[in-house]
Amino acid sequence: MELLVYATCAIFSADLADLDDRGASGAFKGVIEEFTVAVGVPNVADFFPVLAPLDPQRLRARIGRVFDKLHAIFDEQIERRVQERAAGEPPKNDFLDLLLDYRGAEYGRGFGRQTLLSLFTIKDLNVCS
Repeated sequence: MELLVYATCAIFSADLADLDDRGASGAFKGVIEEFTVAVGVPNVADFFPVLAPLDPQRLRARIGRVFDKLHAIFDEQIERRVQERAAGEPPKNDFLDLLLDYRGAEYGRGFGRQTLLSLFTIKDLNVCS
C-alpha cells in the first residue's frame, strides 16, 4: 500500500491512499481493495472456456463497476486541478500537471479526459500488482 501512496502523490500531489483518512482516501483504498478481491476470484470461465461468453460469475460486470468508481475518483482529481489552474494557483509540477500542459498544447495535440483516466488507471493498477 505504501507504494500506492507514493504513486498517487507523484501523480496528483495528493495522498489518495492515506490509511487514516475516511474521505477521498478511504474511497480510493476501498476501490483498490475491491479490485484486488475481484481479480483474485477464481474464474470458472478460465477452466471452462465455453462459459466465457456467459460470464457466469458476473466478474466482467463487477470489474467494470470497479473501473467506473476508479475513473470517478480520478475524474474528480482532474477536475479539481483544472479548477485550481483556472483560479490562478501555481502548478504542482506533478504528472497530472505535465499531462494537462500537454493536453492544452497547440496544434490540436493533447489528451482527452478519457485518455487521462485510462493512463492513470493503467499506472495505478500496475503499482498495485
